[in-house]
Amino acid sequence: MIYERVYEKYSLKPLRAVLLIAAIVGDIAAVILFFSALADHVLFAAAAALAAIDFALRRISLKTVYSYRYVLSEKGVEIYYDIIGKSRLVLTLEKGVKLTPAQENSAGKRLYGDSSAMLFAAEKDGKEYIVSLDEFMYSVLEVDN
Repeated sequence: MIYERVYEKYSLKPLRAVLLIAAIVGDIAAVILFFSALADHVLFAAAAALAAIDFALRRISLKTVYSYRYVLSEKGVEIYYDIIGKSRLVLTLEKGVKLTPAQENSAGKRLYGDSSAMLFAAEKDGKEYIVSLDEFMYSVLEVDN
């Protein structure tokens, strides 16, 4: 049985659109500068710098829209950080591990998007995390306690 819950963080989507528009305008300017650069070396350097800035804008825009994916499987709950095209395992909550209830303003990295779910504090490698488990995930983890 695999049960999955996704909390999307799309609040910065307008910023992402602005960054991508700026990158496209920069690409057009870099192409124009590149053809003008055949006459002057300074324009070639400007085109290269503009292309590097456009690349940086695109990389930043990828980080503005992300989600946390909670996957409940046989071994417990795995929490993934998903950005466009990539997924990284952040935390694993194993069955039978005691979970500490937490408040929304508790210290620790927040790995949730839905504050209506139950919040718990978890620790991994000395780092504190605040996670949100719905009632089904919590009941499955609690069975072995």
